[in-house]
Amino acid sequence: MTKKILIVDDSDDDSDAATVALRGIMGRDEISIIYANTILDAERKFFAPENQDIVGIIMDGHVSAGSTNAKDTPELVKEFRETFEGPIIASSSDSALAERLVEAGCDEAGDKGIGVARIMHKRLAT
Repeated sequence: MTKKILIVDDSDDDSDAATVALRGIMGRDEISIIYANTILDAERKFFAPENQDIVGIIMDGHVSAGSTNAKDTPELVKEFRETFEGPIIASSSDSALAERLVEAGCDEAGDKGIGVARIMHKRLAT
């Protein structure tokens, strides 16, 4: 069964690094990646009927809003946590922001790319 993972990151390089690492660890055919590059885009994709089978989320700490009324990333994590029980992994090089994301509901934080991929793999394997 393919596992669907939402990556919320406004950096294509960081999204690509996470994708390559996830596919390397979990297997190319074992995962399906959904990308969101703004908070507004992440909300749309997370709540879309076709994405109710998301099993994990990788959340960058600094993501542009996409609109003037959009939430910040810790608020988005809190919103996701209202209905989502799977792993949410904070992906931020800013340790203070990573801590805020964990306090908001992320399971843990990891380094971009291979770090978050290893954590996600471990969380989904249990």
